[in-house]
Amino acid sequence: MSKTNTHLYTGKAAHLAVMAELAYLRYNVASPEIDIGDDIFAINDESGNAWRIQVKSGKTTKQNKSAATIFSLREDQLLKATTPELYYIFVGRNGDTWRFVILQRSVLKHLYEHDKLGSKFKNKQAKKDYINFRVVFHEDGRVICGGKDLQAYLNKWSTIPKN
Repeated sequence: MSKTNTHLYTGKAAHLAVMAELAYLRYNVASPEIDIGDDIFAINDESGNAWRIQVKSGKTTKQNKSAATIFSLREDQLLKATTPELYYIFVGRNGDTWRFVILQRSVLKHLYEHDKLGSKFKNKQAKKDYINFRVVFHEDGRVICGGKDLQAYLNKWSTIPKN
């Protein structure tokens, strides 16, 4: 199987893992028919409130006692506020376990602008600026990106409000 195909499978698996977790937490979930930046819509059927979800997966490199994954996203999407609010979910695997880093767009934007998290690059094919975030998932539970501890965002599904 080619590397491109492997990434397609990994990306779809990550997308479905996020949808399954959100459904388990009693959100109604849907994939938009036209992908212009949102991967999933999560809806609280009782309140009617909705959230936009951008799922990010990437190539994972296994290390001694950790796994590093690079997540890429469009800079313009990160910098622009949306209604309803956008959440990024970086999905990694460490062995047989999914690991989810869940960040509200405004929080990730703050980390990018103020803590200098991520590295910007020009995607020549898309003619847009992108940002790479290299996240290291350690066996001991630490989650590090650019020297910043992101463990507080690990599997923190309560970041996405219920109401």
